Amino acid sequence: MIRGAQLIGRAETASGEATFAAVNPVSGNALAPAFHEATAADVDQALLLARRAAAAMGASSLSDRGALLDRVAESLEEGRESIVSRCQEETGYPMERVQGEFARMLGLWTTFANVVSALAAGCPVVVKGHPSHPGTSELLGRAIARESDC
Repeated sequence: MIRGAQLIGRAETASGEATFAAVNPVSGNALAPAFHEATAADVDQALLLARRAAAAMGASSLSDRGALLDRVAESLEEGRESIVSRCQEETGYPMERVQGEFARMLGLWTTFANVVSALAAGCPVVVKGHPSHPGTSELLGRAIARESDC
């Protein structure tokens, strides 16, 4: 479910007063919901949590990090239908292309789970969603957050 909130650790916030909406490039219509801009306090909180997570992630084994990435890949797969649907609305791409892009992204994610990435290296990650695809970004963030310990 897309709520238009910032995902910061295990919390959601919509404290920013400024909002924006994704726009379907085919119809020109705004897509619900409205998304709240992050505040400076939101960014500070995200960075604080990332610093706190760095020690725990750095101390985790490569096997544990790989398992996390595998679980995230499974979570992304479980959310495939809603992610692909929203991505198609936000990009205007034909569904076949969006499904191909999702499969490519999932394949890369799975490959990185077995090779190297920031998470596999034990580094926390702070991600800014794309303003043209905020719903897709939120759905991806939720899929990842379901499997993280932070």
